[in-house]
Amino acid sequence: MIKRICLDEAVEHMMQFVSVDAFGERAEYIRNGLNFNYMMDNVNEFLERIPVRNSITFIITYNNLSVTSLEDLLREIRLLREKHSKTYQRVWFDIPLLRQPTWQQITLLPGSYQEIHKENIEMMQKFSGEDQGYAIFKDFEIQKMLRNLAYWRKNADASTQNKKNFYAFFNEHDRRRGTNFQNTFPEMAEFWQECKALWQN
Repeated sequence: MIKRICLDEAVEHMMQFVSVDAFGERAEYIRNGLNFNYMMDNVNEFLERIPVRNSITFIITYNNLSVTSLEDLLREIRLLREKHSKTYQRVWFDIPLLRQPTWQQITLLPGSYQEIHKENIEMMQKFSGEDQGYAIFKDFEIQKMLRNLAYWRKNADASTQNKKNFYAFFNEHDRRRGTNFQNTFPEMAEFWQECKALWQN
């Protein structure tokens, strides 16, 4: 139906929004039931089968489980831009901050995670500049990442209660849904153990 609408020029532009907050199995953990590869296959099929009058926008609700795999997701977005954006930009993304629940905000993470975020900004800056075509990262996208970092620094949260809630929620998530936080996010083991110890005490 969308293909017919777009090819018949019945609309000026059709925007398809895709909600995904991380990459691969980490994204599947956050949005339980998601098949990440199937979703990306659908994105590619949409962009290939309907080549005009449309675009895809990834909505990345940036939370403390997004940080460690954001680089991979941004790289995937850049590759999609390179493949499908020939005459206009067909692949967009926005990265609003998650505000609630407070124990899933990026601000709860240790300061070392800010370095990961900074490295992602530097990667985006490397692939910027209008002379590089449509596969680049836009200035306003980089600015959004910089604003998120500034918010993070200003609102760093060391709340014991939020850390307890973080562990309590995802521990119960694992029990109910058969997931395993530690296997999915091994790079977050130290933070997980800190939250677990606070919860146990």
